[in-house]
This record gives sequence, structure tokens and C-alpha cells, in this order.
Amino acid sequence: MLLELGPVEAEQVVRWTRFARRLFTEVRLDPSDLDGVVCEDFLRHWSTLIDAWAAAVGPTDDLAGAMFRLTQTIDDEQAEFLLHGLIRCMTSPSVAARMSEADHDNDFFTGHVARAFITGLTMEGRPCEHYQEDLLPLDG
Repeated sequence: MLLELGPVEAEQVVRWTRFARRLFTEVRLDPSDLDGVVCEDFLRHWSTLIDAWAAAVGPTDDLAGAMFRLTQTIDDEQAEFLLHGLIRCMTSPSVAARMSEADHDNDFFTGHVARAFITGLTMEGRPCEHYQEDLLPLDG
């Protein structure tokens, strides 16, 4: 599957990768209602993606006005697994309880990532439209 992110502001990606690292660390320590969804394989794959996206942004000294765009290939099965887990995390009551008001500034990019996965999987013939409704809270 081809995953295409962007164009989005590079600063959003930096903020989101910091947020996602913290959130996945917290979920790793206490999966609560995500037990069985959030497994070590899920967390490892997301950590790899987050690290790759952060590295693709490059130095963060001065990102004012910088844009981010990335295209990468992900195995279809893995992509569906990651999308399902991401949406479960973002709609989880335990995750919502961990999020501050400022964390919701990342909702746009979270939705962008999920929609990029949905688009890529749909282009591969894998129906994922059922996830669209789960993304409505991220639309503000």
C-alpha cells in the first residue's frame, strides 16, 4: 500500500510525533480498555513510523513555513492492523482521559494520518470506509 502524507506544516508533524510517542508510552504502561488491541507488535511498528516521520522532517531549529510531504510503502495487512489500532486508540475512553486540552491540537494530523491509511488501503481494493465515521470527532 502507498501511504502519502502531506502536504502539511512540518511543525504539525513535530508536535504530533512528540504527542504520539508520549501517548503510546502511556498506553504501553497501562493499556486499560485497549488490552488485546495494543500489543508489542503494534507499538513497535508505530514507533518505527513515528521515528521515520520525525527524521524526515529534519532539523527542528527553524521550521516556520516549512512543509512536510512523505510517500512510503507499507504492507497492506500491516497497514490495516496499524489503522485499526490507531482508530481504537483515538476513540478509547482511557486515551481520552489521558489527553490534555493542548493534546487536541494534534487531532487534525491524527485524522490526516488515518485518512491517508484509508485512502491507501482503498486504492489497494481493501474497503475501509467504515472507519470514516470514527474520524468525525477529529474534525473538530
